[in-house]
Amino acid sequence: MKHIKKAGFFDAGSKSYRLLSILFFLFVLSVCAALIFYDFTSFFYKRNLAMPCLALLVISLVSLGAAISLFSSRLNSKMFGEGKRVDICVYVISAVLLIAHLLIAYQTRFLGSWDNGGLYTAAWNAVHGWSGIPFAPEGWNEYFTKELFNQYFSNYPNNTFLVALMMGVMCILKSIGIGGFSVPLLVFTCLNSVLCVVSGVLLYSILKSRCSHAISFFGFIAFVVLIGFSPWFLVAYSDSLVIAIPIFICWIVTKMEGQPLSRVCPKMGVMVFVGLVGYFIKPQVIFILAAVLLVYVFPRVAAALKSACVSECLLIVASLLVGAAIAFLVKGVAGYVVSDSFEIDDSQSFSATHFFMMGLNDVSNGGFCAEDVFFSQSYSNKVERNAADLYRALERVSEKGADGVVLHGLKKQLTLWGDSSFGWNQEGGIAGTYTIMLKNSPSPFSLYLMADLETEGQVIDTPYGAVVQIVWFMIVLSLFASVKIGRDCRFVAVLMISILCLGVFELCFEARSRYLFAYVPVVILLACLALDSIRNRCGLMVKNRQGRHAKNAEACG
Repeated sequence: MKHIKKAGFFDAGSKSYRLLSILFFLFVLSVCAALIFYDFTSFFYKRNLAMPCLALLVISLVSLGAAISLFSSRLNSKMFGEGKRVDICVYVISAVLLIAHLLIAYQTRFLGSWDNGGLYTAAWNAVHGWSGIPFAPEGWNEYFTKELFNQYFSNYPNNTFLVALMMGVMCILKSIGIGGFSVPLLVFTCLNSVLCVVSGVLLYSILKSRCSHAISFFGFIAFVVLIGFSPWFLVAYSDSLVIAIPIFICWIVTKMEGQPLSRVCPKMGVMVFVGLVGYFIKPQVIFILAAVLLVYVFPRVAAALKSACVSECLLIVASLLVGAAIAFLVKGVAGYVVSDSFEIDDSQSFSATHFFMMGLNDVSNGGFCAEDVFFSQSYSNKVERNAADLYRALERVSEKGADGVVLHGLKKQLTLWGDSSFGWNQEGGIAGTYTIMLKNSPSPFSLYLMADLETEGQVIDTPYGAVVQIVWFMIVLSLFASVKIGRDCRFVAVLMISILCLGVFELCFEARSRYLFAYVPVVILLACLALDSIRNRCGLMVKNRQGRHAKNAEACG
C-alpha cells in the first residue's frame, strides 16, 4: 500500500498519529485513575472483587514486569523458540475449549428475562403463531405479548435484525422437521462457541505475524482466560454473537498489507460486508470498520485521485459499494421479515438524545434506567421526544456541574473497564427465577453449572476471580505503552481509534460493561503489540550494555 505512505496519514511522527497517541494516553490514564481513586464509590453493576482495585493494580504491575523480564530472557527462546510447538499447543487448547463449550451448551441452555429472552420469545411466537412458549415461568407468556414487542421494536429498531436472524434459524429447523423450543437456542449457543474459538485463533494468527512467539502465546492465554472461560457464550444475544467480527476485520487488514490491488479489493468488500452485518447486530462494531476505512482505505483513494489513477480509485470504491450493497440487501430482507410479523412505528424509535439523557442519570450512574425509558415513551411525537430528552440531559449536566460530570464519567469508566466478567449476572446473565433451564432431565453437571452461574454476581469474589482480574488489569496497564510502539503505526492507529471511539461512546451515552466484550480481542491485540515493543527495547538495551562491557574488557586487555 505505497500510496498510504505518500499520503502520510498516521505514519510514525505525523501530527495525526502524535495527536491520537496523546488522546489515547489520556484516555487510558482516566481509566486507571478511576480504578485507583474511585474504587470505593458506588457505580452501576459494581462487583465484589477479591481485593481492592489498587492492590490488584499493584500485583498486576509486578506480574507485568515479571512477564516482560521472562519475554526478554534466554528462557524465552528455550520455551518458545520452536514456533511449530507453540502453534500445536494453541490449536490443541482451541480444540479442547470448543469441545468443552459444546458440551456445556448441550447440557445447559438458558433464557434470561431481559432482551435475550425477549427477542428469542418474540422470534418463536412469530414463527409458531403466538401460542406461547413451553417451560415458561408463571406470568412469562402474559408479559411477553405481541403488543409489548410492537412497542419494544418501535423503540429499539436496531434489534430487528437479530430477531430476524433468530426467526430464520427457527424457520429452517421447522421446515426440516426439527422441533423443540430449545433447539434453536442450542444452535445459537453452539454458534457463539465456534465464534469464540475462531476469535482466539485469529488473534493468535495476527500476533504471530507481528510479535514473538512468547507474547503471541501470552495474548492467546489472556483471551482464553477472559473470553474462553466466560459464561457469556451461553447467552444467545448480540454481545457474544459479534465477538469474532472486530478481530476478523483486524485479520483482514493484516492480509491486505503489501498485497496488489487485485487482491486487496475483494478483501475490502468482504470487510465492509462483515462490518456492516456486525453493525446491524451490535452498532458498536462500526467503530473498527470506520477506523480501517479512515486509516487504510480513504488515504489510498485520496492518493489515487491525486496521482490521477482513476482506475485504482474506481476499483476501491466499487469493492466498498458491492460489500455495502450486499449487506444492506440482507438487512432489507430481515426488515421485511420482521415488519411482516410485528407492527413497528418508526415515530416511536429512541434516538441518540434518549441514550445521551440516560447516560447522565444518577439512578444507575449512566446505566439502564427504566424511569428514563418511561419518560421517553410518554412522548408520541419524535420531535417532541428528542427535544424533551435533550432538555432533560442538559438539566442533569447543569445540576452536576463540571466536577460532577467528571466524577460521573469516572464511574462510567469503572462500569466499562473495572470488571473482568464484563457485567455477567449484573446486567443480563443467569439470574435465578428469571432463568429457564431448557432441559427436561438435567444432568448433575447441568445442575452444578447452573448453581455455579447463579451466584448473585459474586463470581469474581474468589481466588480464581482475582487471577482473572489481574490478567485483565495487566492488559489494561499494557495499553499505556502502546503510544510508544515505533512500528506498524497505521495498524496500531486502527486499534487505538476503535478502542477510543468505544470509550467515548460509553462516556457520552448509556454505559454497559458487556458493550466492551466484543472488543476484548482488539484490546488484547494492542496490549500485546505494546508488550512486544517493550521487549524489543529491553533486548536492545541489554545488547548495548553487553557491547559496552565487551569494549571495556578489550580496552582493559
